[in-house]
Amino acid sequence: MSVAADLNRDNAPPAIAGEIPGIAWANGEFCPLSEAKVSLLDWGFVRGDCTYDVVSVFKGAFFRLDDHVDRFLSSMEKLQLTMPFDRDGLIEVMTECARRPGLRDAFVKMVCTRGLQPPTFSRNPRDALNQMFVYSVPYTFFLTEEQRERGMHLLVASRPRVPPECVDPTIKNYNRLDFVSGIFEAYDAGADQVILPDMHGNITEGLGFNVFVVKDGRATTPGDGVLEGVTRKVVLELCEEIALPAALGTVSIDDLLTADEAFLCSTAGGVVGITEVNGRTIANGMPRETTRRLDDLYWTKHEEPAWITRIDYGG
Repeated sequence: MSVAADLNRDNAPPAIAGEIPGIAWANGEFCPLSEAKVSLLDWGFVRGDCTYDVVSVFKGAFFRLDDHVDRFLSSMEKLQLTMPFDRDGLIEVMTECARRPGLRDAFVKMVCTRGLQPPTFSRNPRDALNQMFVYSVPYTFFLTEEQRERGMHLLVASRPRVPPECVDPTIKNYNRLDFVSGIFEAYDAGADQVILPDMHGNITEGLGFNVFVVKDGRATTPGDGVLEGVTRKVVLELCEEIALPAALGTVSIDDLLTADEAFLCSTAGGVVGITEVNGRTIANGMPRETTRRLDDLYWTKHEEPAWITRIDYGG
């Protein structure tokens, strides 16, 4: 069903001094972000049994909204989760989460958890009452301006990514302990971020970003064992636009170390050069022409009508 009738467009919760701008939709109503809670007994907390997705808002418009919603609904289906409204209702709630606090540059996040079990404490996930949350926060880059300018220094972790045979990486999820251990390893080595290898020693992805290598005039990004990033999809389209052959494939650590050019891509950062891996300089130590061209084009697309969904802020 649509939730349009339930949305009071003039009833935004008041801002609280010191609170992060943004609001949440939880337990069927809008509330200040600080008041949105998840139960200690929710399987999303207890077992990481949930899925989520994050859409960016730039200058008052969602970027690639349908792609993010499609991926979220696909993850929901794979996990056999349900939400209390249809696709249009979800988009209405997401829109309100940006509109009510007046956020023109934001992340809007949707989360569905397995939820609470009945008082019998059944271990059957079908008995749980799924819980839906949507909330907004101001847009922030996951990297510094210095890192954008000089390129990212990454470490390929010693421990591999959880294999896709165990946890489906195409479902955006909170099972991230493999990345957490890898980030500690990267920070201890003085790197900015981590990439996890697969069980065969090939590159997979980082926490919230996909990786591309450019060699001999072709771009390749790992095709297996990774989240199917929306920004990765965008970059593949942009490569076609600039006539750079690009494809999914296998990327070895050596491919990354010997690349003519390498970059990562993320909703929270755009297209950013990779200039050091495991202490070894990549691509002469600075982001190069293709990376900068794709990043410029990526942000230009944020203002093209075919790529965005504008939000009506009501004046």
